Amino acid sequence: SRTVGIAFFVPRLAIIRARSSLVPRLAIIRARSSLASQCIHQSAHVERSLSSASAIADRLRLSGDNAGCCRVLSEVVAGLRELHGSRHPDTIYTIASLAQVLSRAGGDAAIVEAEALAREAWDSAQKALGSDHPDAALTRATLSQVLVRRGALGEAEVLMRACHQAATVAAAAFKTASLDVQITSSNLAQVL
Repeated sequence: SRTVGIAFFVPRLAIIRARSSLVPRLAIIRARSSLASQCIHQSAHVERSLSSASAIADRLRLSGDNAGCCRVLSEVVAGLRELHGSRHPDTIYTIASLAQVLSRAGGDAAIVEAEALAREAWDSAQKALGSDHPDAALTRATLSQVLVRRGALGEAEVLMRACHQAATVAAAAFKTASLDVQITSSNLAQVL
């Protein structure tokens, strides 16, 4: 009878020990879950802030303050790189936008920086989205426009022809007249 009593208490002790070691594990899991929730909330807050800053940059651009727009967009790009990485579509699009604004600002240093950013956006878009994706085509068009402003017409022409071809194929696939085809035709005509 004594053996039966011990056998009865041993499994209970094992269960009690398991529960006592489980409590800290659950606390750790709950803490990690809470931390993840806070990170997600903070991430959403940061993303909203970056979106607001991007809207401010757009207003500055529309008002003619290219320098202010470039400063704000540079901050937005840095934030998006930290939040999403360099291959996220939002980051790519914002880098391309910064390249456009810089290329319009004038000056050799601005054009050189704009070209580097436009190439980065195009390379990232190709790797992340594929060269046939519409957003990748936008970054290719941005690079070609920056190259025109720099005076590299040969390379710009090659890129613009590719943009025009992609827009034509997309319009044919949807069986519609495309504004993109008209825009790329106009951009190509400027180079030729």
